[in-house]
Amino acid sequence: MKKIKVYVILINYNGFDDTLECIESLEKIKKNINYNVNICVVDNNPDNEDDHAKLIEIKKLYNNLVVLFSKNNNGNFAGNNIGINYAIKNNADYIWVLNNDTTVDKNVIDELLKSAIKINAFFTTKIYNYYDEHELMYSGAIIDKKKLQVDFRRNEISEDVLTEFISGASIFAAVDLWKKYRLPEEYFLYEEDIDFSLMLTSNNIPMYVVAQALIFHKESASTNKLHYIKEYYFIRNKLMLIKKYGKNPWKTIFFVEKFIRFPFRILRRFLKGILFNKEYIYYTKYECKAYWDFINGRSGIINGNK
Repeated sequence: MKKIKVYVILINYNGFDDTLECIESLEKIKKNINYNVNICVVDNNPDNEDDHAKLIEIKKLYNNLVVLFSKNNNGNFAGNNIGINYAIKNNADYIWVLNNDTTVDKNVIDELLKSAIKINAFFTTKIYNYYDEHELMYSGAIIDKKKLQVDFRRNEISEDVLTEFISGASIFAAVDLWKKYRLPEEYFLYEEDIDFSLMLTSNNIPMYVVAQALIFHKESASTNKLHYIKEYYFIRNKLMLIKKYGKNPWKTIFFVEKFIRFPFRILRRFLKGILFNKEYIYYTKYECKAYWDFINGRSGIINGNK
């Protein structure tokens, strides 16, 4: 009898140590299982030769580990789509998009498969704090239909539950669904998992949190220091998301309020930068660029090369 083939997709971006720890936790799953676990690491930084060399070396140590090198960094979901394409071409039955800064419970794929075999849907896991394994960070969420913001559930669940928002840190589904529904790439960073969740909802595709499937998540070290860049993506991508999925009258109210307040907000920040702290000037610069790029339809990476 043919064994089920599961592909786990990990994105590495200047985070080799996290990636290696995630791989090591996934390797523990391979004991006493009746399905194949294949790990596909997509390195998303073409300029990091040190990580490249390390990834090539660990590829020699693990069976069923594939390393792909992206020619450009077009964002987390774009990298994941590279891995998804590879898994589909190599006859995956199920594909699990997983953040590299996680570790996993030894039974997690067992539990995901139990649910996925019963229902044709997208699935995610409960997410606990890596540094405090008793702290539940996510067990589903609802999306505010006016502001398109996410309200996370953090309560324990004993059975699978529907969710309006599927965390981009952990997305599992049968290959037939992945062939039809791909991850949105235009945001580059932030808001993309909200878009994906809204797209699935609009197509009547259910999303579930699997109660007995657990992972442990660190905070993303790769973006913690990029505060000006974060400001840009948060602002521009929220504007993009509301334009795409917002409903009137809330959509109109959102844009009227944002664009009326914009000049006063910029002036206030600029004056604070001159008088108190020059960092406010940098925030002003990136906020202006976020609005400018949105108006001009620029998506993807901040340099506007996409």
